[in-house]
Amino acid sequence: MQVESLSTFSTVAISLFSALLFFCGYFFGKWKSVAEIKSLLKVRKNSYLLGQMVKDDEQKKGMAQAYYDSETALREMDTYNWDATALILSPFVGYAPAPAKEKDFQINSNQFRAAENIISPKQKNAYRLFLVGGSTAFGSGAPDQERTIGGYLKTHLKNNSSKEARTYEVFTVAAAAWSSAHERIAIENLVSEMEPNIIVSLSGNNDAHWGWNFKNTMWFRSYADNHFWKLINAANASAGYETIADPIENREKVLPPEEIARIMKKNVDVECHILSSAGAKHYFLLQPIIPLTGKALTVREKKILSAWHPDQIDYHRECFKLIAIELKSLEQKYEHFHFFDFTGVFDDLTMADEVFLDSYHFGDKGYDIISKCIYKLIRGEVA
Repeated sequence: MQVESLSTFSTVAISLFSALLFFCGYFFGKWKSVAEIKSLLKVRKNSYLLGQMVKDDEQKKGMAQAYYDSETALREMDTYNWDATALILSPFVGYAPAPAKEKDFQINSNQFRAAENIISPKQKNAYRLFLVGGSTAFGSGAPDQERTIGGYLKTHLKNNSSKEARTYEVFTVAAAAWSSAHERIAIENLVSEMEPNIIVSLSGNNDAHWGWNFKNTMWFRSYADNHFWKLINAANASAGYETIADPIENREKVLPPEEIARIMKKNVDVECHILSSAGAKHYFLLQPIIPLTGKALTVREKKILSAWHPDQIDYHRECFKLIAIELKSLEQKYEHFHFFDFTGVFDDLTMADEVFLDSYHFGDKGYDIISKCIYKLIRGEVA
């Protein structure tokens, strides 16, 4: 009898211990999955502001010189927007900035950087301009909405207009790491339907960037896409489901510059066709980047350039050269299309002039210079 009781006790103890192990494993797995989700969200949130990206005080002092008011920039840099308050899922392009209405940062209901929503039909005296691109066009690092390229451009249009009754609307359609494929989809599916008068594309770098990083620029996931992909799989793990197999084939070498240029021409050609039907002018500007500028670099800017591998510089130079050739040829096909190389937009600045925050983002000085150059190009269209 005592033996039977002992055996029963042992069986119950083993069962309880097994159950305990099961529940510990279950809750540990659950905790691990939730912890991964929280970690992913925390990493993403910590990229929103410039001050969160730059920790070194000396580096901040140098970057502050890229702003008109360097003292204020140094003091307030931790509040300057870098990567939108949040990038959320968006139809067809994958992701775009989340709508927001903050003091120095506004994203409208269409996920465009603008305080105003699109009015349809367009008001009679409205002139509607769309600035399209990646994080440079978006204005990463700008102190506020008015000191982005789009913000400055709106001011220049308003201050120099000869038509008092005309209202100028400027909408920035851009997101960090967008390629020309994202831009083409945004123009084709959305912008062309919004009665545009003129579209200004500031682009080129991201296609070369992704090509250098072994991506097919017509079929890849960007940083934000990967963030959402990891969140989905973390959620699956938390719910006890298997992770989803990755359908994107990883390349083993860089995308040839000829392919970068061919794909960009293909995307811009589609944009031109769509915009010709919409009756809109289209300006494409090949954006300035530090390895291709003719500017006399400051000590800090030289340090930024030194991080580039010589082969990487040669690759971007070849990509930009071929892109310029391919896109310039579209001017013969489309009367409303104009191509300009903006890589030399800072060439007149001296070694004493800080303008680059990193390889392709700027303080308000740089964004203002770019906006003035754009205005000089388009003022004949908008006068």
